[in-house]
Amino acid sequence: KKKIYYSFMTVGLLIAFLIAFIRMIFFSKIETIEELRELTTMSVLGEIFYSKDAKDSYLIVDAHPRSFVTEAFRSIRTNLEYFAPNVKCKSVLITSNRPGAGKTFCSINLGIILAKGGKKVLLLELDLHKPKIYSALNVAADAGISSLLVGKISPQEAIKTTSIENLDVVVAGPTPPNASELILSPHLAELFAYAKEHYDYIVIDTPPMGIISDAQILMKYSDINLFILNTKFNPREGMQFAHNVVANNKLGNFVFVLNNVRPKYSSYYNKNYRYAYGYGSGYTQEN
Repeated sequence: KKKIYYSFMTVGLLIAFLIAFIRMIFFSKIETIEELRELTTMSVLGEIFYSKDAKDSYLIVDAHPRSFVTEAFRSIRTNLEYFAPNVKCKSVLITSNRPGAGKTFCSINLGIILAKGGKKVLLLELDLHKPKIYSALNVAADAGISSLLVGKISPQEAIKTTSIENLDVVVAGPTPPNASELILSPHLAELFAYAKEHYDYIVIDTPPMGIISDAQILMKYSDINLFILNTKFNPREGMQFAHNVVANNKLGNFVFVLNNVRPKYSSYYNKNYRYAYGYGSGYTQEN
């Protein structure tokens, strides 16, 4: 009897470890915003849906104003109003744990949706290591933040207009060899001081926080910190990293955004799709 008892205990433990291993390997991703909320006590600002159009253009909010991706950014814009409500000009820093999470995509489209809402927005390309915003917005990169930080140009000279009404940008400029040291320049404070006098929102695109420490340094200028998680990778790992950063640095207004959510996993998408489909199906040209 004792032999049978121990044999069954051993088999049971092996099955339990096998199930735990399979779950760890194949079910480690966070697929929905509901799963994310269950795993954190920090605020979750919203979700951004997967869209094949995003592969062709960073400016999806401008190109597809009626898409569910654009609606997701509108929801995030609304939720931002509840953070730092007494701040006249809100500065929103956007970062991630690793490259490819979509922080630059979110920075550009958040800036566009805020501008389309009537806010005067300044987008700062403070990822000096791997800039992308200048090409996405088709803005010349001959001078920018790197030029300002070494004292060659003033904040007014660094700011460029874009094709989007109410949206201005300061691109990274020529790539410096010492980008992480350069952001310590006192000229950066001058840029933020000028921006807070002339804009409603400052959107700050920064390098991935899990690789380079620039974002943590730049958080002294931000009122709200958006941490982008992507369902394509391992959001749990990025989330745990963010929790440690917040705890170690006692950061406030640190919120998550879940990017690349498949629409079939979203209760918001399914509910609103059914509503839109039901509303539109009864409409004809004769009406």
